[in-house]
Parts: sequence; C-alpha cells; structure tokens
Amino acid sequence: MALSESIRELNADENSFFDFWRAQLRQMLPEQERSIIDSTTGKLTVIQLVLEHATAEEHELLQGLGVLFGDALADELGLRWVVTTDHFGTAPVVIRPGTSLKIGAFSMIEKRVVNGDVPIEVGVLFEAIRDQANQLLLSKEAALWPSV
Repeated sequence: MALSESIRELNADENSFFDFWRAQLRQMLPEQERSIIDSTTGKLTVIQLVLEHATAEEHELLQGLGVLFGDALADELGLRWVVTTDHFGTAPVVIRPGTSLKIGAFSMIEKRVVNGDVPIEVGVLFEAIRDQANQLLLSKEAALWPSV
C-alpha cells in the first residue's frame, strides 16, 4: 500500500497558537532586550535560557520553544511553516518550498526534554540541522531526500 502525505497551510487556530508563544517568549525578556528575539542568534539564546528552567511537564512551553526554533531555521534556510499529515500523524513542520525538505522543529525540543536528552545545546543542534539541510539543498538529488 502506498503511503500518502498531505501538506496544508497553518489554520487560524494554529497561527494564533504560534503567535501566542512568539509573544510570550518575547515578553519573558526585559523590555529593552526584546528586540534580540528578532535575530536567529537571539531566538537560539532565548530558547537556551528558557530551557534551563523548563520541565518535561511544560508541554505547551516546550512546543512554544519549538515554534521559535522553527522560526530560526526558517530565517536561515528560507523555510515556512505548514502542517503535514502522513503515516506518523499530523504535525506542524517547516518546509523548503519546491523540495521535499521538511523539519519537525515544532516537537524537536519537547521530545528531547521529555525523553531526558538534556541538557540540550540549542546552538549545536541548530548548526547540525542547518548544515545537514544546506548539504541536502546543494545536492543534485534535492527532491529525493528524507525528512530531517
């Protein structure tokens, strides 16, 4: 049996959830430092700082960190948020339009914390994913590679 996948844009509720967490994470910073979150480095710094105090039970906060992590990847790699449904289920992912590149950033942080894979070096994780994605994007087989 062939496996099928569908991709759709984020709906209004999903966009609201993402925007809520972007705003919440920005509000955690002192007012004079809130613009830091506008840069990739700033996003990664905020994620790392929040992770130092987050627990595995804070699922929505961890998903919010995943939103910020996906935003950082999107900024660096020209990705955008969508929702994919496949044989694993339905989840928000960042994709590179015109390719099969999709990265499950939304749950990436949460899964690591829940599984006890801590501490997480957010910068190292980001660089590894970014570098692997860039290698795949440069390959001639860019439309054939698996999800990261």
